[in-house]
Amino acid sequence: DWFATMDADLRLTYVSDGVAKVGGTPKNMLGKTRQELAFDHLGPDAIDAEIKAMNAHEPYRDIVRQSDINPERWLQVNGKPIFDAKGRFQGFHTAYTDITELMRAQENLPDSEQRFRDYANSASDWLWESDEEFRLTRMTGPIEDTGRDPGARIGKTRWEYTADPDTDNQKWRDHKADLVAHRPFRDFQMMVHAKDGGIRHGSTSGLPVFDEAGVFKGYRGVGTDITELKVAEAA
Repeated sequence: DWFATMDADLRLTYVSDGVAKVGGTPKNMLGKTRQELAFDHLGPDAIDAEIKAMNAHEPYRDIVRQSDINPERWLQVNGKPIFDAKGRFQGFHTAYTDITELMRAQENLPDSEQRFRDYANSASDWLWESDEEFRLTRMTGPIEDTGRDPGARIGKTRWEYTADPDTDNQKWRDHKADLVAHRPFRDFQMMVHAKDGGIRHGSTSGLPVFDEAGVFKGYRGVGTDITELKVAEAA
């Protein structure tokens, strides 16, 4: 967002206008060191990773710290020492990026994750994940409360552990086609074996998962026991 240059005494000799993003003005900063700018909240003797690197005349990258002139803003800073033709230290070239919004998002992430888990758990009986070959790799939540044994399903595809007598009918062919095409699916219903030897009915929905390069990595979704609903429908 802005750049600055320091002399051999680590005093600012140039600051670009972008510093206004955190409330600074170049004319009020020129001729000062970081400690002088940050005295109010760091203290005169404060030493952080950036100041340590500057004192050692060493380059530094991606140091995260509070802004000297506005402690409520967070910065990512980079610095490169300047030497003359004889190798004598002349100062630093530095660059600054305001990452305040990113820091706030990271602080709020745990709350967002818990909120998602609460929604997911209230809307389903279990959460599941599968790999690129559609084999289940994870099942969590109160699935055992529905009489199911999640351990018996890990490593298997949905059609390998179903209690449906026919997995080659149109319903299953359509479901497999969705998976092969990496399409999301919703409310796919199937029968499974319960721990007591009985039959339970379930409804599952899933979304495809891709990595940063767009490579398909599997599915992630939710499942709900609908046995009582199916019994009521039959009645």
